[in-house]
Order: sequence, then C-alpha cells, then structure tokens
Amino acid sequence: MNGKRKSLSDTVYDTILEMILHYELVCGERIPEDKIAAQLGMSRTPIREALRRLAAEGLITIYPKRFAEVVSFSEEDMHHLGVVRLNQEILAVQLAIYHGSNAEFDWLRELAKECQRYEKMDDLYMRAKQDAQFHLYLSEIGKNPILYKFQQELYLKSRLLIVSGKADD
Repeated sequence: MNGKRKSLSDTVYDTILEMILHYELVCGERIPEDKIAAQLGMSRTPIREALRRLAAEGLITIYPKRFAEVVSFSEEDMHHLGVVRLNQEILAVQLAIYHGSNAEFDWLRELAKECQRYEKMDDLYMRAKQDAQFHLYLSEIGKNPILYKFQQELYLKSRLLIVSGKADD
C-alpha cells in the first residue's frame, strides 16, 4: 500500500462510476443522490463532489438546483465520438511506434489477448474495461500526457456506450 488514502469523494466517485459502467444507472436516468447517500451512510456533500467530477469527465449532466443524470448519446454524438476516437488512436499509434519498446509492445499483445478472452466470454463490462486499458496503455507508451488525459475521458464515454449496447466496438 502506498500510504495514500482515498478521500470520501473519491470513494463515492468510484461507486457511482461503477454503477454507471455496470449499467445500474442507465443513460438518461436521474442519479438518486439521497438514495446513494443513505446506501453509503454519508451526507450528500461528497456525493455532489463526485458528481461534479463525473460531469467534468462528460459522463453525467448536472442541472443546477434540480438534478443530475447519466448522459445520453444521440446518433450524432456517437458519430463525433467515433471520429475523435479514430484520430486520437492514429496519433497514439504513431507516438507509440516512435517511443515504444519491445517489452511495451509485448504487454500490449497480452492486453489484446485479455480483451479477446472477454469478448469470447460475452462479458461486455470486462471487455469494455480491457479495451480501455489497451488503448490507454497505447497512449501511455506514446509518452504524451495531454493525449493520455484526453484518452481517459474518451474511453470512459466509450465504455459507457459499449455497456449500454449502443456501440459495436
């Protein structure tokens, strides 16, 4: 253990993120702050902090003084997301080719095998998670922290699309 403890809002963030990515909270659904607060035995303050973070990452929409809901994707949104993903991937691959080592590419192959394994098991959640890990590691190999940060947000949205059944990827 590295000695660094998670804050309460980090724990709540992880909980709500998992609820979204396990499709316990579906696209367009209001996020029940009171219910989550009661379930976790805490006030709504850390929940609201976690919701602000999820909103900054584009996974939820907050309607001030009213409610927060999981984002919904229109066909146009999915198209734009796909265009951005494709172009960021091209850049990630180019940078990885330039900066990557044989050991890093060996690890990429292992990640790809895991993704295929979950595909065969028809485990959508783990497939989406593994796919994101593969692509984020590709960005990490490219050694561009700005691209990596963009990829993190992009792959959260991609994972949501995959678990919602709206993406074939």
